Order: sequence, then structure tokens, then C-alpha cells
Amino acid sequence: MRITHIEAQDGDIHVGARLRITVSVFPGKLQPEAMRVQVYSGTLSPDGEITNGSPTELQYVNTIGGEYRYEGELVCNESGSCGFGVRVIPYHPEVLIPYEQPWIVWAE
Repeated sequence: MRITHIEAQDGDIHVGARLRITVSVFPGKLQPEAMRVQVYSGTLSPDGEITNGSPTELQYVNTIGGEYRYEGELVCNESGSCGFGVRVIPYHPEVLIPYEQPWIVWAE
């Protein structure tokens, strides 16, 4: 599984604006119901690290060329330097992921 494309508005975004994000994921052998795609966002530290971040789940939209497409919006509630990262976490309705296994991998 790998994230193949991330699309979001570039440039200045004003407080109260909505930032639309589209993510494409090559799933390998996973089905959409076995994963959750999230945007993890928050204010940036002077070193460019996200501090006090929170996840926003993206919604599965469709499959194009063997890749799953997810979309969603972030509401920009704060001024200053903010950033986001995209992550994929496993999902099963009977498992409390990510609390049962520490297997979230962040890619640069």
C-alpha cells in the first residue's frame, strides 16, 4: 500500500476557509473498507513539525486505474503557520486501531 498523490490548494488560506484535499492510494491487496485515510493537521513549530494536531477522516470516493481516491475538507480555524500530513491506518470494526497496535508509518 502506498500514497501516490496528494492534492490541496497552495498558497495563503484565510481563517474560516475550507481546504479541499484529494488523496490517491494504491491499495496493494487491501479493500477500501480495510483502511482509513486521514489528514493530520495543526499548527507548525519553528522546526516545521505539527504540534497539537488532530485527524480528519477523508471519505472514499471511487477507484480510478486501480487507485482508491479519497476526498475531504479541513476547516482553517487558526491563523499562523499550519500544516498537514496524510496517513493511512488499518481498519476493522472489531479492533480499536490505532490503540491496539502502534503500526502507523509516516512517510516523507
